[in-house]
Amino acid sequence: LQRKPTMVGPETRPGDFVVFKKEITDQQANGYFNDELGCDDPRKTLLPGVVYEVEGVDVRKWITYLYLRNEEGRFNAACFRDAV
Repeated sequence: LQRKPTMVGPETRPGDFVVFKKEITDQQANGYFNDELGCDDPRKTLLPGVVYEVEGVDVRKWITYLYLRNEEGRFNAACFRDAV
């Protein structure tokens, strides 16, 4: 039985592996990363479908930020899924 990929969120820990989602539309992008959220646009530096290792997690009231090993930036966890 194969586990369905799930969204990444507050339960994500350093050392976990995540995949940058391929299906982020421009409309979703406005909600996932903007000046108010203070996170970087992963489409500018990350490759869709690639597995990244989580180096740090910053859980806030309405958003979870991810810091990825060997990648610069602070990314909205909603842009990723578990790498299962």
